[in-house]
Amino acid sequence: MPGQVNLGKLPSLAARVARFAFIVSLGAGLIGVTPGHALYPERTITVIVPNKAGGPLDIIARTVVKNPQKSVSQKIIVRNIVGGGTAIGDRAAHDAGPDGYTLLVIHQAFLIASSEGTLGFDYRDMTPIARAAGQSLMLTASSAAPYKTFAEFVAHARANPGADRIGVFLTAHNHIVALSLMQATQS
Repeated sequence: MPGQVNLGKLPSLAARVARFAFIVSLGAGLIGVTPGHALYPERTITVIVPNKAGGPLDIIARTVVKNPQKSVSQKIIVRNIVGGGTAIGDRAAHDAGPDGYTLLVIHQAFLIASSEGTLGFDYRDMTPIARAAGQSLMLTASSAAPYKTFAEFVAHARANPGADRIGVFLTAHNHIVALSLMQATQS
């Protein structure tokens, strides 16, 4: 049925993918063999990046696969599948099924599209195996701004609705944070 993942092979597959993720997170090492399983990977692993080549997600993916590539006998390729605000690449990874040979590098756009229902599947249909990177948000202001602390900024925003502007990437997590801040400062 479309939009559903066959979970029949998941336990042994999850073990093999988890071993690979462990190596990815360490950046080096050898993959062990468990009874009844061939050496993983047996064929090329495709890492789908749902953004254009050269962007932050692409750079992270290519950096992460460098060391494991030295330790496995099969190729690990990064494939950029763009379009639909990451939905086309996300869908390609989902439709490959849980075979352990197609991995998806995601960021907040995946979660937002999933929660909006635009992917045709839910984020819970995918299994997270490793965290490759993280990022922090920072709220900065001109030194000429009438506030120096976050509390002063909030007080200023409440006292002067519409006077402050925040720049964000639309549909990114900083957009959600800015909208939440806007709601919190409106009386």
